[in-house]
Amino acid sequence: QVVKFLADIKEKEVTTKRRCFKGAGCLAFDPGQQHVWARSCADALRALIGKLYAKVDWASAIDLSALTGDARSALNCILQWMEDLCSETCEHSSPVRFDDCQSLELEAVCDASNSGGGYVIRTVEGTVILSCAVRWRKGERSWHSNRRELCMLLRMLQDLSDFLHFRQRSTCGSANKPSVTILCDNKSCVLWSQSSDSPEIVEASRAIERRAIARLLDGLHAELVALRSLCSLRICHVAGHKNQLADALSRAYDRSTPNGKSLADCLCSIGDSEDLPRDPTRTGI
Repeated sequence: QVVKFLADIKEKEVTTKRRCFKGAGCLAFDPGQQHVWARSCADALRALIGKLYAKVDWASAIDLSALTGDARSALNCILQWMEDLCSETCEHSSPVRFDDCQSLELEAVCDASNSGGGYVIRTVEGTVILSCAVRWRKGERSWHSNRRELCMLLRMLQDLSDFLHFRQRSTCGSANKPSVTILCDNKSCVLWSQSSDSPEIVEASRAIERRAIARLLDGLHAELVALRSLCSLRICHVAGHKNQLADALSRAYDRSTPNGKSLADCLCSIGDSEDLPRDPTRTGI
């Protein structure tokens, strides 16, 4: 479906919003959570088409050849990205664990950049369990870097908790508690995670972000309490140069477009269908 969508767009750039979202949906279909780049690309296409044609009916024709400036540049970048992804091969193996094996050991690593955030949850042997890449909206890009890092840490802990709950429900017998190491290259986030009460951190934050930081810290500590009932937990600082995959995911939208801007900058200049900053303690991110 994705290859056909790309071929149709190359032949004639008149399509519909429904077909664009269908192509994105097929690209993003990832029940095993192994294709984070494809999901990110699909999110970019939906963000672009959804914003540009917000008032157009789903079945009405849209002429993509009429796009100019950042919109045209972003579209070309996304279509090329889709084409590159479709040319890749896909093969995944799932490790089989026996009743008498050692307890599962996981690493959960996150990072945030000016354009986005990312995380990866994997076994210590390197098998990826979950991964995610998020693009910051225009209002979110003005946040302090510590707030962006904290948002991604909280998002990662929320998804890690969901995974461990699922594993607990679906595991036969009495499996040992898994061991999880949380790794973050932001020292402030590591300190916040290790402290159950951090009023001085909130007070030192910019006034406009103080309440947001306080909510994030409350959410962070609540998730950590829940996680400690599911696994043995360790929180450590990791050097930035050793945090390559999470860093790459946080920069998923930094890829260059034909006009020289990054895809993140082009999408930011166009805007989002919902421009309000998100709050992972309330509506997710």
